[in-house]
Amino acid sequence: MVFLPYPYKPPYVCSMQSGKLKTHLKTDIVISGAGPAGLTLSALLGLAGFDVVLVDAEAPKPQAANAPLSGRTAALLNGSVNVLKAAGVWDAVKDISTPLKIMKIVDDNHASAALRASVEFRAGDIGEPQFGYNIPNNDLRAALLARIGKIKAVTHLAPAKLVDYTADASGVAAVTEDGTQIQARLIIGTDGRQSIVRKAAGIDAKIHDYDQRAITCLIEHSKSHNFTSTEFRRAGGPFTFVPMPGNQSSIVWVEKTADAQKYLAMKRDEFEKALQDRTNGYVGNVK
Repeated sequence: MVFLPYPYKPPYVCSMQSGKLKTHLKTDIVISGAGPAGLTLSALLGLAGFDVVLVDAEAPKPQAANAPLSGRTAALLNGSVNVLKAAGVWDAVKDISTPLKIMKIVDDNHASAALRASVEFRAGDIGEPQFGYNIPNNDLRAALLARIGKIKAVTHLAPAKLVDYTADASGVAAVTEDGTQIQARLIIGTDGRQSIVRKAAGIDAKIHDYDQRAITCLIEHSKSHNFTSTEFRRAGGPFTFVPMPGNQSSIVWVEKTADAQKYLAMKRDEFEKALQDRTNGYVGNVK
């Protein structure tokens, strides 16, 4: 595990137990999970004057210049963009973010185009220039990591994984996979659907498998998307393309699991034809 070098850290001590070096950290708040939610919250709390230890399962990766985009993006509404602004992150991602000015929904359960009902929602109708922005996940994470690296009150443990914690009137005692012990006043779980924080707290969850899988990718197209996010509603699941810079869109394509596996096993030209069929020509030719 690597302690990233920030100018300030909450008080900590090291001791030897059973021949192994053990680290003990004391902080105001420990956050488990460093997706966009955990990273943003760490920045906001650090800026508010709280000492924060962020436990991140993923090691930071250098962001190469002109690195190819992945298929994962975050479509954030204006309220979430305002949170990024408050965290001091927005300026780092605004130039690579694409505004979402129109939301379109199409009932695509009919073979005949004449029977396909659709509806559009325009941001201008509610007095806004856009509903929000679409941001590449890799760039958003890189910007958030850079931001917390400049906040003295935030300690970032990465790669690290929370395995357990106990809580009583005096606060929280948490432990990571490598034995690091963290004493805090509050613990926050932003660690996803398999949340260790939730499980350790004894909070149950009801899980239902819809037998669906999501395929994500980026496409290029010959027509402009006109800053329109379009969702085609189908029996197997929605097919959505969300604007990216230029004539590009990010795709979230949901299908029944067996069908998704068939599409993923296709050759590139077959897969592109399947994509083309599902866009109904809205953005021209795709690849």
